[in-house]
Amino acid sequence: MERSLNQAQLSDNHTRLVIPRPTVITLCGPSGSGKSTFAARNFPANWVLSSDKFRGLVCDDERNQDSSKDAFDLLYWILDARLRYGRTTIVDSTALTVQVRRELLQIVHRHDFAILLLLIDAPEKLCRERDAARIDPPPVGAKVVEKQFKLYQEVENNAQKEGFDQIIKLNQHEITNLQVEIVPLSLEKPEQCGPFDLIGDIHGCYDELCELLKKLGYQEENGIYRHPLGRRTVFLGDIVNRGPKNLEVLRLVNAMVKTDNALFIPGNHCYANYRYFQRPESVDSNSTRNWIERLGTKEYLEVGELINALVKNAPPYLLLNQNKLVVAHAGIEEHMIGKLTPRIFNFCLNGEILITPDGNKQRKNWAENYRGKPLVVYGHTPTTKLFPEFRNNTVNLDQGCVYGGRLSAMRYPEMEFIQVNVHAAYAERKKRGA
Repeated sequence: MERSLNQAQLSDNHTRLVIPRPTVITLCGPSGSGKSTFAARNFPANWVLSSDKFRGLVCDDERNQDSSKDAFDLLYWILDARLRYGRTTIVDSTALTVQVRRELLQIVHRHDFAILLLLIDAPEKLCRERDAARIDPPPVGAKVVEKQFKLYQEVENNAQKEGFDQIIKLNQHEITNLQVEIVPLSLEKPEQCGPFDLIGDIHGCYDELCELLKKLGYQEENGIYRHPLGRRTVFLGDIVNRGPKNLEVLRLVNAMVKTDNALFIPGNHCYANYRYFQRPESVDSNSTRNWIERLGTKEYLEVGELINALVKNAPPYLLLNQNKLVVAHAGIEEHMIGKLTPRIFNFCLNGEILITPDGNKQRKNWAENYRGKPLVVYGHTPTTKLFPEFRNNTVNLDQGCVYGGRLSAMRYPEMEFIQVNVHAAYAERKKRGA
């Protein structure tokens, strides 16, 4: 994944740290660096899992290193439980050993959580002075602090390779003055309840899109389709590639999103177009290159601007209508809803590819096992069926329009399907879909 998602943001003046939820925040630094003070000042107490506190729980002595295994086993168990409930959690330990960090990463990745490593930076002399001044719990001692400081320097050099989604170093001024703000993910829009008109994969079929919008009751004005009753369109991705009028579709979708007449999530083809304008050599998709590289200079620049405006900051899925409706291009598994990691991002855009016993690639039929409460509306996998079908509280709106099928929409909350026939087959259907 080439762009930041679910990333904490440190303000330019270093006075605010904004962290999207849910996230596991791992504090890392020597004794006396200020980790526990920072955690106590910025997070609710029940969010913070402290290794010292767990030592105290198991043996009444926070400094008893002989109890560390039991203390960390308890910490890992509670962390696992909190993540099953989808809760933001702060792990307050030195996190200076590879073993501890590896265990934390395994638990976090098992739950598809984002994990942020906060390096708490402090001069060794300051850590020693703070440690020596402690009474309860007692100091760990200068030799221990010296050893921890060396380990901390190793973490600084090596943690980038370990699998953390993000690493931020905070100095002592920031630790003392920083205000931490926990915010919802940008994809969470529970207050937007519709009514919506959700439209499946368009793939450059502009004429059919206009026909469908009119059939849905939208009226065209100055190149923008608006609904007289205030309904909004939700485009489910893959609006371009393979069809005849990609630029026209881009112009229309961009204009509708910009004027708040539509919402948009990207599909794998949308993202391939976006990556092409970032680094053309990174894209080997013929369906992307075939149309972009035939554009004249003026149109080429326009497409780059339109793609960037639509895709750069677009979330891979949306939670709508009090979290009763999820829209994702290729779909989403139940445990992923409400979270965002690189794996979830890629799943929403591409689904998951399985290797069959005979060595062939096959898309995972995630909808077969979906049992979530939110309705999931998606596309990506073109079907040969004329009408969309509900399956386990999911519905696929890709009826293969670019292959000569139909362009489909679903009115929500009415759950009514509206379709138009495609004027021609613009591309040859592949065995494994789009």
